[in-house]
Amino acid sequence: MQWDPQFPVLFSEILQQASSYKPIYEHAQISERMFHHFKSDITPTKQSLLAIAITLGISLDEINRILPKAGYFLSDSLANDVIIKKLLTMPSLTQNPNMTVFYINYILHELELPLLMTRNK
Repeated sequence: MQWDPQFPVLFSEILQQASSYKPIYEHAQISERMFHHFKSDITPTKQSLLAIAITLGISLDEINRILPKAGYFLSDSLANDVIIKKLLTMPSLTQNPNMTVFYINYILHELELPLLMTRNK
């Protein structure tokens, strides 16, 4: 999968959905410094991009549209991707996007899989 040069523009548009950036990087478990790097044309990692998108309440369909533009995709052969896709289809989980990342990370941690974050608290 190849990176789309229009991704930084798309990423900026995605971030404009939020009234403030602080809740995004706090709930997505991303450092403020790293978040500002992402805003300045550095492509986020797949895990960080997923965490930001989930925190913003972006649907699974929209996430599947955004990821390829950054050069990523959710695979049916990677356990953590399968779990993330399954959890994002659960309406009860996606009602509170701020808690969704924490819940997904809890499940991934229990299964000893990579978490959706770039820093530990």
